[in-house]
Amino acid sequence: IAFSPDGACLATCDLSGKVCVWSTWAGTLLHRYFTGTSVLSLVWIDADTFFCGLGDGTIISMHLGNNEIDILGGWTHAYPVEHLAIQGKRLASGAHSEVFIWRVRDHPSAHHSVFEKDLSGSLNSEGKEVLITGLHWSTMPGYGAKSILIATYMFHGILVYDSQDWTLLRRFGVDAPGVMARSSLSPDGSRLVVSNLVYGFDIYDLDTGALALAVTHDVGKQYPAPVLYIHGGRAIMGGSTKGVVNIWYVD
Repeated sequence: IAFSPDGACLATCDLSGKVCVWSTWAGTLLHRYFTGTSVLSLVWIDADTFFCGLGDGTIISMHLGNNEIDILGGWTHAYPVEHLAIQGKRLASGAHSEVFIWRVRDHPSAHHSVFEKDLSGSLNSEGKEVLITGLHWSTMPGYGAKSILIATYMFHGILVYDSQDWTLLRRFGVDAPGVMARSSLSPDGSRLVVSNLVYGFDIYDLDTGALALAVTHDVGKQYPAPVLYIHGGRAIMGGSTKGVVNIWYVD
């Protein structure tokens, strides 16, 4: 589920393969499309276009017209595409162990983007399964205001890349107890909260890589729980497998 940049539309997707676009002003359904396979991720690039990551390894773009949707796409990953992140004309996609960077075309005809970089080989497995659990673009003052890509892994911590030459700037969180699942970046890009399957949520300072705060609660069964920065980054909202949603003020 994601709002368009101007807030006029809300796009939703589900495991049955259905994608819906709603008018937030009128509360009406504008478009509906069935992909034929599960839709696992969704991100808007502008007020009229968004990308979807599918369970068969495909990424599609959907451009909204007055009475139709223009759809482009193709097979991009060997695994289900669970993570998408956009910054300007660059799209990052994550699927199992794969992390690819794409350059979005200005006037696509056959495919919505062109391949730019494969980051999958930059991480040593160290005898553990490599599973990407989150992707975030940001600009950090601590790195000379350069653009960065943040990748979280279930068993391999958090990696920060320079998005100009794709050098690895920092890696941290490797020795944290538990494993890292879903994540959310603070609005100012200074902190990252990660869902820890064992005890709750961990908040990291991206400038230093230090653990700033550990939030513990009864997680129930050890499955990935959603987490989101809210209230301008002053609070986090986290789920659980017990049907309970909590809000913690962390400012």
